[in-house]
Amino acid sequence: MDCLFEILVTLALLVLAAGGWLFWFYKCKIQRWYAWNVAESLHAFPGRVTLRRLEPFTWHKGDRGPQRVAAFRELGFAEVAGYTVDELPCARIFMLRHPDSGLIGLVHESKELGTWSDVAFFRKGQTQPVLASSILKVTHFFLLPGDPKIHRPDAAPSELATAVRQALERQEQPEAVTAEIFPALFENAFAAATDLRLLEDLEDYELRRLLRDKRHVTEELLDERQFKLIKKLLPRAIENQLRMVCAAQLLRETALPAREWQEARNRLLIVHDRTPLWSLAERLVYGGYQTRDMRASLRKIRSVTGSPREMFSRINGRLPAWQRYKKLGQVSRPVPADIYRAPLETG
Repeated sequence: MDCLFEILVTLALLVLAAGGWLFWFYKCKIQRWYAWNVAESLHAFPGRVTLRRLEPFTWHKGDRGPQRVAAFRELGFAEVAGYTVDELPCARIFMLRHPDSGLIGLVHESKELGTWSDVAFFRKGQTQPVLASSILKVTHFFLLPGDPKIHRPDAAPSELATAVRQALERQEQPEAVTAEIFPALFENAFAAATDLRLLEDLEDYELRRLLRDKRHVTEELLDERQFKLIKKLLPRAIENQLRMVCAAQLLRETALPAREWQEARNRLLIVHDRTPLWSLAERLVYGGYQTRDMRASLRKIRSVTGSPREMFSRINGRLPAWQRYKKLGQVSRPVPADIYRAPLETG
């Protein structure tokens, strides 16, 4: 009887231990999954935008946009043109120009970010404008172009214009912004700002501020272990975003036929030197499509004999022709990268 009792107690303890281990394991997995999603969300936005003039111009959200345009008109801004954004189907940008100062008024409407106003001054010979924005959230302001970039949440156009004037150096000359050249100016400024944002490390205080704004938590409620985990995962999330931006940059630089791009877009492998090749075979890697043969080859890597781009080129070159990836091109920004299309798998 005593022996049976000991066996039952032992079994009960084993069950409790197994249950405790499972609870700890899944708790850690959930915490890591949550931290990954937060880290990923900080930069989850198109890395390149394409503006197209919309005639006749229409808003999606009723009176909000027109009211902001009217506020600019009261300050002497003249209406110029409105645009759609290819990468954000519900987005609108309406541009106005002040004839005397060279200031540009912008009214934005976006499903993701809301409706807000900007005042910008595009300086001759420079990519980044001086920009003041009334967008509400810090995490949304984080995505905008501008250098310097001034945040005035929910400010009126007059306050934004004053902030830009104060930030300008004396005798700075404005670019002659027309309806025709504005898209290129804005697209280039947005691209340069995105590249810088992805390549510059955030200070701890900046990351904490973004997390507080995004998750509505106070400094006291932001658990230190959770913060360290998010900070640890952030570089990997940025590596993913860099791959996506490199693919978008290739589209801007090359004249790939539409049909070829449609066939390739779901089978892209973007190789840049910030991600070791064996890491491409892991989970949660975007822009890293692999066939079974390529995944097996990457998992066999045991030593580093060159940069990831060089190593991949050698591995790919040794494969039979039907297993080989086709190189679509390469880009130098935001980081040097090679873009490949995976072969169709058989069997």
